[in-house]
Amino acid sequence: MNTFSFLSLFLIILCLSLGLQTRAQENPNFSNTSLITNACTHSPAKNQCIQFLKSAPASQKTSLKGLAFFTLKHAEEDATKTVLYIKNLLLNTDLLPQFQQVLTDCSKHYKTLVEIVEDSINAAISDAYFDVVKFVKAAIADVDACKGSLGKLAQGRIDNSGFIHRRRKGEHVNVESIAALKTLLNTALSIAQAGEHN
Repeated sequence: MNTFSFLSLFLIILCLSLGLQTRAQENPNFSNTSLITNACTHSPAKNQCIQFLKSAPASQKTSLKGLAFFTLKHAEEDATKTVLYIKNLLLNTDLLPQFQQVLTDCSKHYKTLVEIVEDSINAAISDAYFDVVKFVKAAIADVDACKGSLGKLAQGRIDNSGFIHRRRKGEHVNVESIAALKTLLNTALSIAQAGEHN
């Protein structure tokens, strides 16, 4: 290859790489879109997963580890707030016994869930995605158990729509809030499964 050909090839490669770099700088999601799409591949709610992960800080959208940390921290915060809220509700001595039982069941499950999510965060930081998958599946089982307890109230024809309802105040323990937490956990699970395949 003569000098002129080499120089021409070098300039073409340089221009292409600068063009891609400029495009990535103009659109910070340019390089993150495929990572986020890959992270949500296994999610049962792909659109919600993608929208949620797009809200992550730019520094956490550069790796599966960052996305997992972002998602699991949100799940941990949500579950911790719920544990504290349930604890306060259990102080009410006027609750029907059925409500007390449901609250007690959910409290146990959410306390375990917080511990499991903390373990998941540590595993994600260490790139131990197999462990993250195992832990998040256990956390989802705790969410489902609490949802099952709430379902028992509905089967007993007991209205729980106003009972443990704190959604309007940014707080919640109801079927909708449980579904939101489960979506977060499914997002974390999808990220971990993507990490296992990398």
